[in-house]
Amino acid sequence: MKYPTLPIGDGDGLPFSKVEKIFGFLEDEQAVVNDATIQSLWSPYVPYFGDQESPNLEGVELRCRLIGYDTQETPKPGDSSLNVVQHFWKNGKDFLIDELNQLKGGRSPEVCKLLVDAYGIDVYHRLLIDVRGVFEVYQQDLEPQLHRFELAEKALGSGFAFPTANYFTNENLMESFHHAIETKQGGFADGAASFIHPLLCRKGEENLM
Repeated sequence: MKYPTLPIGDGDGLPFSKVEKIFGFLEDEQAVVNDATIQSLWSPYVPYFGDQESPNLEGVELRCRLIGYDTQETPKPGDSSLNVVQHFWKNGKDFLIDELNQLKGGRSPEVCKLLVDAYGIDVYHRLLIDVRGVFEVYQQDLEPQLHRFELAEKALGSGFAFPTANYFTNENLMESFHHAIETKQGGFADGAASFIHPLLCRKGEENLM
């Protein structure tokens, strides 16, 4: 995907970015060549971006949701949907900005692209992704810089995120989350303000925990 040039909003999502190239369909890091399997993997995108005979997202601009973790919402002026104070929204946002800047390595956003794994489209029409690396636009052979869900593990280990049950979770993610609690990282530190689950920050969802 094109590296986003708009400012990062929340700590678990990216602003609109354009899909530059589809490298293929994979299962467990292995390329899929069976047409029937490719069609089944493509099916989540069909209502939005074409048909099963022609899988194609290239050139489409999408908001992206980073899977595996959830940070607190970034307060927006006049936003009446938040029912509690979110003390750690900026920490989650700064975490994502810092991680992407490290991968970018001082290069201009205009000359960079993101290598991502895509896992479908959510109910808000966001592409569900896991970031695997940042590369210059002229590079053709891209090897991942991050392991699968490494960014999510880092976010959970920072103590400024909760794991998501609805998009993706695994044992490593849960271990990172519990380790952050046990070692009192970030929002779980002694004396820190209460770290409220992001879902509880929105009106009408008080009973989800």
